[in-house]
Amino acid sequence: MIEDIQGLKKNWQDELAKVKTKKLLPSTKIRTIDNLFQQFAKQFADKNIVFNLIVNGSIIYMMNNIIKTGKLETLIVNHLKDAQIAINASDNSFRNITAMIGLNENHYEFTVFDGGIPFEVNTLVRLGAERVTTHADSGGSGIGFETTFETMRECKASLIISEKEPSSAYHSKSVSICFDGNNQYIIKTYRPDDFPASDRYIVTSR
Repeated sequence: MIEDIQGLKKNWQDELAKVKTKKLLPSTKIRTIDNLFQQFAKQFADKNIVFNLIVNGSIIYMMNNIIKTGKLETLIVNHLKDAQIAINASDNSFRNITAMIGLNENHYEFTVFDGGIPFEVNTLVRLGAERVTTHADSGGSGIGFETTFETMRECKASLIISEKEPSSAYHSKSVSICFDGNNQYIIKTYRPDDFPASDRYIVTSR
């Protein structure tokens, strides 16, 4: 009897541990997308990175009318990987990645927030014109953004990169692919004077 009780207790503890390690995320109602976010949640947890997901509006509508599922999956994979690389390259104690997918005011978008190392100005200046990365030494290749610009042209979406001065208390930057029909590249930055004028992008201060 004692052995049986101890066995049941161990099984219960094992199951409880599984529940704790599998973070409950809001559902997009699309199984492949949900599975993708769950895989990243587990991967981030293994690296001591907190992952949060925000889902707004109908992602089913988004898939049927805005962007194909495969294209969205590629955006998710590329930009969550980039956020993880940025955090792993930083000594910031704030190890958090937040993704937002769905409706934002009057358009759909996919946004990733992170508190990792900042972009290099030269990287942001050259995005979309050539394959570049801030993280070449830690696994970055620049292919993700190259693919993003291809998707932007196909969907007439805009890329909005927003950055604040690095902090150890919150997300310092975000990457948004906004399906607004404008096909623009916008940089919202705390250091606007560092960017040369160009007709390829719009720089605004924040």
